[in-house]
Amino acid sequence: PPRSPRRRHPQRHHAGRCAAPAEHSPNSPPLRHSRTTLSVVRRHVWVGSLAAAIVVASPMIGGADSEKAQEESPSAATTALATGAAIVPGVLLHGSGLYVAGDTRGASRLLAIEGMGLGLLVAGGVPLGLSGASRRLTWPAVPMVVSGLGLFTVSWLADIYGASGLSEVSGAAPRPAPMEFDLGYAYVRDVHFAYDHFSVASARLRWDRVGIEPTAWIAVGADNQRLRLRSSYRLIGATPTQLLDDGSYLDVAGAATFHRYGDEGFDTRLAELEIAGRLDLLHLSPRLRGSYIELSTGFGLEWFHYQIAGTAPRVQDDVFSLLLGRFSLGMRLGEPGGVFGELELGYDHRRDDFAAGFSTAVSGSGFGGHFGASGELFLGDAWPSWGVRTEVWFGGAHVYRLSLVRRLGGLW
Repeated sequence: PPRSPRRRHPQRHHAGRCAAPAEHSPNSPPLRHSRTTLSVVRRHVWVGSLAAAIVVASPMIGGADSEKAQEESPSAATTALATGAAIVPGVLLHGSGLYVAGDTRGASRLLAIEGMGLGLLVAGGVPLGLSGASRRLTWPAVPMVVSGLGLFTVSWLADIYGASGLSEVSGAAPRPAPMEFDLGYAYVRDVHFAYDHFSVASARLRWDRVGIEPTAWIAVGADNQRLRLRSSYRLIGATPTQLLDDGSYLDVAGAATFHRYGDEGFDTRLAELEIAGRLDLLHLSPRLRGSYIELSTGFGLEWFHYQIAGTAPRVQDDVFSLLLGRFSLGMRLGEPGGVFGELELGYDHRRDDFAAGFSTAVSGSGFGGHFGASGELFLGDAWPSWGVRTEVWFGGAHVYRLSLVRRLGGLW
């Protein structure tokens, strides 16, 4: 016999899954500081954010490091020693691995990024902690905490990457494809809902600087569908008609999402706006060739519509706000035109998708996002436009996805 769906009150579940109580909860304790203190804190938060953005963007504006030529490969003993130094004491002193490998300039730049990350963590985390995650400080502070954590994490991972010599197997960035299609299967392990198996289809269409990305997740054996349409405009970076010397870019994007939970009797609608960028780390050091970091931040509004028959008056819709943020470190494998791929490790602060978010006990309220990894591999000369893509995410639920990918239109 068919199993009965595992039900849970949608608003109660999604208060932790989709919305951030720290951002909208009426139970958040009031801020006990004066208006003067509040304005000073806000001013420091925004000044710190602007300073960090300028410093991070400066290598991109100024172009790649003048020392583009790769230095002689270090010996195996030096590589092993540098890799160890990147781990200890590198976990606290980022750039230690590159310093041992002889790249003092790259080491100092990673150390500076670590400092910026710690500064953003303190500037955003201290007001949140002292105020009990007050809604008055959440909007400027949470993006700073996520960005600071991202800069701190990726600068350490980048040091390990450069010290271990992985740049020797990495390649250049491919040209953005005008058309890309993805068809696959996903498994979602979520104890709160009955769905498990999904068919997933998506596409990426690009016209010069404009991009359109429709995505559909359709449950098999359950009444659950998630439809999403994202559009973007490339402010800086390569396009299908303009190939640059690296994969760095800066996009502004918006998206609309509809998610139906038919078995549970409700659906959600989401509108969001974000800014997202990628920086090739070759700009910091030749030893970081083939690696990159991605950062994004944004804001969304989510509406919950309840499909409860026979109730009068109708149950009123709920509206929640979302703070969006994401960071990742990636590396390219091989060279475009042959067997080529990318790997990424990252964190996504959003909680409205299937991976949802994990609970934290750092402050009086608040939820984290989810961590994960993704990768893609294209098959080289025989089938240059065909590839496979996989990703795993761990948050309030576990998500595993495997897809077949087809790229069309002047890939390399």
